[in-house]
This record gives sequence, structure tokens and C-alpha cells, in this order.
Amino acid sequence: MISLSQSQQYCRQVVKNSKSSFGRAISILPSESQTAMEALYAFMRTIDDIADDDALNAQEKKNRLEEIRQQILEAREDFTPTYNDSDLFNFVPAFSDAVERFAIPQSCVTDVIDGMLFDSDFRPLKNVDELKWYCHCVAGTVGLACVKIWGLKQGDISVEHAWGRIESWIEQQAFAVQLTNILRDIKEDALRGRVYIPVDVLRRYAWNPALFIDHVQKCSFKEGEATDMIMDLVAMAEGNYLSSKLLDEYLSPRGQKSNRLIRRVYETILQKVRNCPDLVLAQGVHLSRWEKVKLAFTEFLWKK
Repeated sequence: MISLSQSQQYCRQVVKNSKSSFGRAISILPSESQTAMEALYAFMRTIDDIADDDALNAQEKKNRLEEIRQQILEAREDFTPTYNDSDLFNFVPAFSDAVERFAIPQSCVTDVIDGMLFDSDFRPLKNVDELKWYCHCVAGTVGLACVKIWGLKQGDISVEHAWGRIESWIEQQAFAVQLTNILRDIKEDALRGRVYIPVDVLRRYAWNPALFIDHVQKCSFKEGEATDMIMDLVAMAEGNYLSSKLLDEYLSPRGQKSNRLIRRVYETILQKVRNCPDLVLAQGVHLSRWEKVKLAFTEFLWKK
């Protein structure tokens, strides 16, 4: 296995190659925290790519994800990968170091891989409770890891007694972010034969998963046919963004800036969905590179 410094450099390059807003969100963090966030991103990128790799069957995906889980949790120095992918495990030393250094709970590793295992062998989510479980796995765990790395506000005794509420706000924001992703990616997911909108929500509007996916794939919606459902989901996400904003008050100053940028990116995407709900069914919505740069400029250069 590669050395810790080589692993950290590999993770840094993964973030750089992604050209995502994530890189901007962590650029103002202290060096040690930035290195840990790069490792977290590389971990998430790796397991997400495995879950989405159509060249692998469900069992092959499970084997790789479970091997990653075992290696991180055991942090075995004598670990030898059982696969030919030369860089599949390159993030492990850096991420394992970050987990130990910032006391990231092992449940974050376990739960997020459970979420990827679900994606690897997808089945429709039955209800909003299952949606919340999924959002916790793939987003809430990441939010908790981020807060551990960013750190909380120092010198405020109230912070020490607020961890239960802080965890609740992390989960609310994660739910809003992942629901935004689900709305943004309706078209892309349908082309892969899946929809993450829960079955009970679909049925409330006279849809079922197969019928909804078929309409998305064929672009056969009548104008406004699914608008009410989309707008109700938008409102659900907006409510969670609003209630989770109290989280910022408890984060370290640089953590506040990073978190605000991440949230503003996704709130801006959600606003695009609100403005053009039919567009998400036809092609999806995304932020341009300029829009992301503008958000970063506003957050980091104008706000104190």
C-alpha cells in the first residue's frame, strides 16, 4: 500500500480533477482540516463510483465495498488489495488517518457504505422514513464527518451542551441536500431505471415507480402533470434547509464559511427546480461554472 503522504497527495488530486464546488468549500480551511476533507471526498468518490459502475454486477460491487469497509475500520498495515485496480484503495491511508485524527465515528464509515450497498442493488424506497434512512446514509454521515473536521466554535460553553441539537441540524441539512440531488437527477436516474421518490409519495399523485420512470424516459409528461409532486418535494427540502441554518452558529468560523457555501450551492439548485419544475423531468438542472464561482466569491470575499 502507498504511504500516508502519497495517499494524501492522491486524494488532493482527486479533488482537483473533480472541478467541483467542494474544492472551493474546503480551500479556506486550515491545512490539516483541508487534507482530511480531501481524503473524505476521495473516499466518497471511490465508493460512489463503485456503486454506479454498470460494468460490475451487484455481488462484485458488494465485495469491493465490504473490502473497503473492512480496511478502514481495521486499518491493517499489512492489507493487500484483492483486486487489480491499482488505485482503488489509494485513499485508504489518508482517510484512515483523518478518521483517527478527527475522531470521526466508525458509524459514518459503516452507514455510508450501507447506503452505497443499497445503490448497488437498488429497490424503490417505500416511504419517507426509508428516504430519511437513505439520506442519512449517503449524506448525513458525510455531514457529521465534515463537522468533526471543521470543528465547533471555541470558548462558548453552550456549544458543549448542544451536541444533540447539532446532530439533528446536520441530519436536516443532509436530508435537504440529498433531496435536492434526487430532484436534480430525476432524468439521469430514470435513464438507469430507478427513481428515488418514495413509492407512497408517487402513489399520492397517481404514479407508481414503473409508470413514472417510463414517462421520464419517453418525455411523455403533459405540461404540469407532475408539477404538484415536484413542488411538494421542493417545499420539504426548503423546510429542512431553513430549520438546519442554526447549525452555522455552532461551527468554527471557517467551518461556517465552508458549510454556507455548500448549502448555498444546493439551495440555488433547488431554486432552479422551483422555477422550472418541468425541466427536471426533461433534462435536469445544474449550476454553470460561473454560477459556482459567483457563489464562492460572494461567500468568501464579501462575507465577514
